[in-house]
Amino acid sequence: PILRSIRIQKPDGERKLVEIGSTLIQYRNRSAVLAVIRDLTERMREEEARRESEERYRILVENAGEAIFVAQEDRLRFVNAKAEEISGYTAKELVSRPFIEFIHSDDREMVLERYTLRQKGEEPASKYSFRIIHASGEIRWVSLNVVRIDWQGSPATLNFLVDITEKKQAAEERRRLEDQFQAAQ
Repeated sequence: PILRSIRIQKPDGERKLVEIGSTLIQYRNRSAVLAVIRDLTERMREEEARRESEERYRILVENAGEAIFVAQEDRLRFVNAKAEEISGYTAKELVSRPFIEFIHSDDREMVLERYTLRQKGEEPASKYSFRIIHASGEIRWVSLNVVRIDWQGSPATLNFLVDITEKKQAAEERRRLEDQFQAAQ
């Protein structure tokens, strides 16, 4: 069979993309051409709309002001550029190790417990703060907002993470100054 895609114009001026398949057959001791024409216009429109949608989402995710990542089976399966920036690790490094290794040891149990409950379909707190270990070794405070999703047919979490280290440090400094003020009175 021979397949070709061509553009045609209908008598009303509408343009269509069609696929034509043809083959030589024998019919009642004669050679004939059997041709099948299939309209591809709608499928092409749907594919173009899907590509445009995927591009919009890619732009949103890659330019988000917060880290966006998917965690599944104790690993990160997807990370955006902001996740690399906040953690100091490359995407390759982030997806190559269990995510719990990036969390401060004092906070690991709490984070893992909430992750495990969410994977089981329960709904622990979806917004909370904890510390991570930056690639430089520096401890950073982050705020997480998380929801349970299905990722490629299995339970996972979609996570939005913001570095709140400066806010935590400012609050700690304010408390220290208030304590000094109270002690001076």
